[in-house]
Amino acid sequence: MILVGLTGGIGSGKSTVSAALAARGAVIVDADQVVRDVQQPGSPVLAKLAERFGAQVIAADGSLDRPALAAIAFADPDALKDLNGIVHPAVGAEMNRQVMQHVASERVVVLDIPLLTENPREGLQGKIVVDVPLETQVDRLVRFRGFDEADA
Repeated sequence: MILVGLTGGIGSGKSTVSAALAARGAVIVDADQVVRDVQQPGSPVLAKLAERFGAQVIAADGSLDRPALAAIAFADPDALKDLNGIVHPAVGAEMNRQVMQHVASERVVVLDIPLLTENPREGLQGKIVVDVPLETQVDRLVRFRGFDEADA
């Protein structure tokens, strides 16, 4: 197995690079998808989030109310620390589990981790950094993700 990290800012084109690598046979382990997976209704992570932040972070359908959680976590550094302390270990364990499925193979495994530079990962044989001008990022966020230009 060859283990490679893929990182870049929002709107940089990580998903495009990831899709191109997958089309060529790479296994993609997407940190953002793993976060969503470990926070599914009925999961231990969601239960811990509800215990720590209250029922207001659970939507009527039992899923995580991400905007409600974000409003709490980003307004209070201690809450953000608690959020990261609940989510990050579960995400790391699941990503490791997915990587371990390919250890004995000759496949390229790509860890798509937006914050890889801020949170380095050991064992990588390479790192791909997707970088575009700020103007390109803003344009993509406005055109493709519905951001207001001021928020982008």
